[in-house]
Amino acid sequence: AFTPAVLAPSRSSSHAQQNTRMRLSRGGLQVASANSVQLRMASGPAAEESKKTSALGKLLKECEGWGLVRWVSVNPSGAVLETTADMSVGQSSFEVPGKGQYLTLATPDKLFECHINVDKAKTVTFSQDAAKVGGHTLHVMRVKDGAGGIMMSCMLQY
Repeated sequence: AFTPAVLAPSRSSSHAQQNTRMRLSRGGLQVASANSVQLRMASGPAAEESKKTSALGKLLKECEGWGLVRWVSVNPSGAVLETTADMSVGQSSFEVPGKGQYLTLATPDKLFECHINVDKAKTVTFSQDAAKVGGHTLHVMRVKDGAGGIMMSCMLQY
């Protein structure tokens, strides 16, 4: 059985790499990990876009207990945006004609706001990796596109 706690990294976990993959597919959200934990949203007559938005939004809601996280987005033209915000940001969705369905994450004061194109978001991965500097463990969630490109990363702040 799936429980959200399976996906939330433990602050006392070892440095061993641990990965969990979640796939946003035509049927909704699919979770797969090394120990075969799976969750699929039931398919039905609802619009695919709203199912994708609710699947990604539901996953992010399940991670609210993470507290403060570092949000990172890398632009292929060479810019890197990093900021911090609590994982319990507000959520809303909207459609941009010709571009797709978006999930908005924002703090009430709008000092943090980001938009994720859920039509392009295909996979969410969770990993524990050794930091390149500092020797501590990083707990990272990455939203990826269909080609495996990273759209957005969220890292636990300690």
